Amino acid sequence: MKLSQTIFILVFTGILISNNLNGQIGHGGKPYTYANTFLKSMQATNTVHLNAIDNNSEKKLADSISNHNGIAPNRFYGKGIDVDIDIKEKTSPVLLSNGNNLWLYNVKSDNAYAMQFYFDKFRLPAGATLYFYNEEKDMVLGAFTKDNNNNNLDFGTQFIKGQSIFIEYTEPANPEFSGELHIDKAVHVFRDLFKSGPWGSSETCNVDVSCSLGYDWRKEIASVALILSYDKYWNLASWCSGVLLNNTRNDGKGYFLTAKHCGDTTRIPEGYSRQRFDYSTWVFIFNYQDTICNNAKSINYPITSVYGSSLLAADGNGSLTSDYLLLKLDDTKDQLASIGVAYAGWEINELNALSSPNAICIHHPEGDVEYLLSAHLFFLT
Repeated sequence: MKLSQTIFILVFTGILISNNLNGQIGHGGKPYTYANTFLKSMQATNTVHLNAIDNNSEKKLADSISNHNGIAPNRFYGKGIDVDIDIKEKTSPVLLSNGNNLWLYNVKSDNAYAMQFYFDKFRLPAGATLYFYNEEKDMVLGAFTKDNNNNNLDFGTQFIKGQSIFIEYTEPANPEFSGELHIDKAVHVFRDLFKSGPWGSSETCNVDVSCSLGYDWRKEIASVALILSYDKYWNLASWCSGVLLNNTRNDGKGYFLTAKHCGDTTRIPEGYSRQRFDYSTWVFIFNYQDTICNNAKSINYPITSVYGSSLLAADGNGSLTSDYLLLKLDDTKDQLASIGVAYAGWEINELNALSSPNAICIHHPEGDVEYLLSAHLFFLT
């Protein structure tokens, strides 16, 4: 039976207690070109095709890396591709009737099940909007606005279903400054996230949170997130699981607990000094679940996600006694509240835990939608 990387929270008995940055929370609405075929026709000259990726070859390579290093198979789900896409410089704007300028870009990656985008320049003026949507028009991300700017001037998206993604940017006629939007990394998703689970790789010991077993755990379910991160050594995108924690002040700060090995997925040659994982670029997807028991088609897209975190503390790397990574999400209390998250409680009294060793683990096994797993606690002395 394959367990998620979040089973550690059942045995971890402590908590460790930072600039307000804005994350990946979208503000709703619909792109101008979503239903306007005339405006959309401009994309014909603003299309970029990414280098061809063979999904089966990438999966075999990713699994060989995982198995060789003793981590869970299917941990890697996407291949990173270096790109140079400046939304404003490489496309021509269209003047809208309200005086705003609109830029539209189409990125294609043949055979991709989904794509992600990472910006190394992201700075929007007041009144500007940024959207992402797929060819099938069944998934839209945004609108992203100046509220999503951060001190690092970067940005990242969750996965967007499809192999043809439209990026729409609008800017007022007389902005306070000219917006900057440059994509330096695109991720080609080579695993079928949307097949039957949607990943479809969970073992039968896991129970869909939308089934009856999850009814009494709705608040706790809303505290768990799927993590999307990027391994710069292998140029592979990977998943993990973690939980948003409450603190004794009950002040809503975004303390997020996961496993140390989520930031150290593979062994690398000695002398490699470059930081492989940049926590400030991690994406955290909350409420990633079916709305109908065991029905992957019932997922409501887009799923809520936030972008960016900072490291507070870490220890261990898959050891029997310690394996934790404590982060602080960049989003504020109000921003997190706006997406309906919950804060998980915790207990430092070991006697209370010993008196009730049976527990429920809520996690994303092998990157799947949320599941529950009945578990038996064990304690090391």
